[in-house]
Amino acid sequence: MIWFLLVLLAVIGGAAVVGVAAGERRKSLPGGPQAALPAGDRSVERGVRDLRVDDVLTIDGVDFLVEGMINYDEDGHRWVGARVVDGSDVKWLIIGIERAGAGAMRLVVQDDATQIAGYPPEVLVIGDIRYTLDKRGAATCALHGDLGSLGALK
Repeated sequence: MIWFLLVLLAVIGGAAVVGVAAGERRKSLPGGPQAALPAGDRSVERGVRDLRVDDVLTIDGVDFLVEGMINYDEDGHRWVGARVVDGSDVKWLIIGIERAGAGAMRLVVQDDATQIAGYPPEVLVIGDIRYTLDKRGAATCALHGDLGSLGALK
């Protein structure tokens, strides 16, 4: 009878030790992959060449909202036109249009008084300035967001 109690105690004690060890081991296992930002806890700084619709861009101390973008691809040469707005002040930021150099940026204002419809002419005269067409070509465009009066192109 005493042997029976000793064996029973040994089995119960062994089961308790195995149960505690398994519980501790389970606690130390990782819970799977953690969802984290690619840069850890730091935010990734994007530059003006990485603009997206709804970004805020500061130009000469004024905050502009990027409302729309046109991404151009001319035979592998890519450039972007971004419509930036601050209240009633609307401008276009053109990035990377130059084929050579470090990629200058141009901030321009759209001329709503001059309308060009259909196929662009060889010569445009706006005020006292005469613009002559340099060349024609083809480009692929992707339109994003609010493009103002150019939105009819969609």
